[in-house]
Amino acid sequence: MFYYTKIVFTIFCALVFLFSNSVQAKIEPGNIKGRVFDASKLTPIPGANVIVVGTDMGAASDLDGGFKISGFKPGTYHIMASALGFANHSRGEVSISAGRTVTIDFHLEPMVIKGEEVTVRGGFFQDKPNLPSSTRTLSYEEVRRAPGAFEDVLRTIQAIPGVFTQNDLTNEVIVRGGSFAEHLTIIDGLEVDNINHFPDPTTSGGPMSGINIEFIEDVTFSTGGFSAKYGDRLSSILDLELRDGDKDNFRGQVETSFASAGVNLEGGIPRTNGSYLLSFRRSYIDLLKEQLSLPAVPYFWDSQFKISSELSPTVKLSMFGLYVKDWVKIDAMEEGAWSRGAETINAKDHSQALGSRLRMLMGRGFMELIIGRSEISGSYDIFDVYENILGERISDLYAFARSTETTDQVHVNLTQSTRNVDQF
Repeated sequence: MFYYTKIVFTIFCALVFLFSNSVQAKIEPGNIKGRVFDASKLTPIPGANVIVVGTDMGAASDLDGGFKISGFKPGTYHIMASALGFANHSRGEVSISAGRTVTIDFHLEPMVIKGEEVTVRGGFFQDKPNLPSSTRTLSYEEVRRAPGAFEDVLRTIQAIPGVFTQNDLTNEVIVRGGSFAEHLTIIDGLEVDNINHFPDPTTSGGPMSGINIEFIEDVTFSTGGFSAKYGDRLSSILDLELRDGDKDNFRGQVETSFASAGVNLEGGIPRTNGSYLLSFRRSYIDLLKEQLSLPAVPYFWDSQFKISSELSPTVKLSMFGLYVKDWVKIDAMEEGAWSRGAETINAKDHSQALGSRLRMLMGRGFMELIIGRSEISGSYDIFDVYENILGERISDLYAFARSTETTDQVHVNLTQSTRNVDQF
């Protein structure tokens, strides 16, 4: 009996070993692709070295600044780009999944190559050293993996020193004692009033952000020292740059959480040198209102897109849109329901933004034209019933409020360089 048991056990172990090897062999490697640009002129850098830190993997950019590195096992990697005459730029915490191609673009800052030693004698007075800039740049992976942020870009920057919030129920940003309304959010160069679900009309915050972090390329947050072009905002600037879609492959992703479910799509546009990104997300707790016997359930959905295309080697056009809608209703006229001082409360909010950006290389620099509109609106209806001491209905009260704020914008930015610009 022991002999047959030993044979069966040996066969079982061999099958498990073969099955595990076959499953492992079917795992497709991941890839990284992208382009390397001159940050001052937005032109491609040929011959730049892109390496995976800690490994022997890497690639050199082609004439268009493009590169591709294949053969990644699922995991997190540190990618660095370097080129002669430019400062190195690295991207940490780049997560790669099996069979997936991750797109990363590098923008290298020009750097003067050190020459011969020069001796300089100081004068009678000494200038003060330059103060460090109060600016922090975060990558997509840093936003995604930020603890306690729930993939909310505003909650992520709350962890930066000098930033705090009033309570944990909102993602509003307060910097250096400024008011809630002194924070500005910019998406692809367009100023957006509020990017949150159930926004507070008096602040820039809300319970959760309507921005899909899968669209984010990087985040720049400034708590001071920003230029006058940002208007009368005194506290902070949050600048979001959205990435382009994958031109070569179609990809889809389904996401679920405790409060919502959504889908993300991206791919190339046929017969054009362009790409698209599209997402839709909806809450589903309202579908369980009757089963859970809840008097009021918040309902929300949001949608976001970006389309980009290189019209020529020197002209690039992109367009993005964002729509966020919220609704909550408390109906105390229903049996078993409750409210706080009113029979029926019906509140609706929505915010939207639509913008386009045209970048055109011009000689020794480039021009950037941004046209767009942002809007935030809300409606609030309250119905109340007044009764006398005997419980008899004597009068009704109906109150309502409507508010809409719309901003049309046109921005023109001109950037000059010391060298000629040939193409993106």
